[in-house]
Amino acid sequence: MNACWGDVFNPEFSFRSNNGMLACLTQSQVQDFFRMNQSTMELAPSPLLAFFMPKGGPRSSETFYAVIHRTDAFVARFEKP
Repeated sequence: MNACWGDVFNPEFSFRSNNGMLACLTQSQVQDFFRMNQSTMELAPSPLLAFFMPKGGPRSSETFYAVIHRTDAFVARFEKP
């Protein structure tokens, strides 16, 4: 799954200009979305048994936790080595 991710850059804590900082922050957001989308496309065909538990208790219907059973085959395919 991670083969398309490429190199990971060293963290930066200061920038020479605001433009450099904005370019870095924008790129990180685009890259995170791209990686999440790629992972989603790989996971989509995999059948999973899932239970959706309301985050705010039984009367809540806006936010849920997805509880899935990860089989050995699923872990072998998608977990990082």
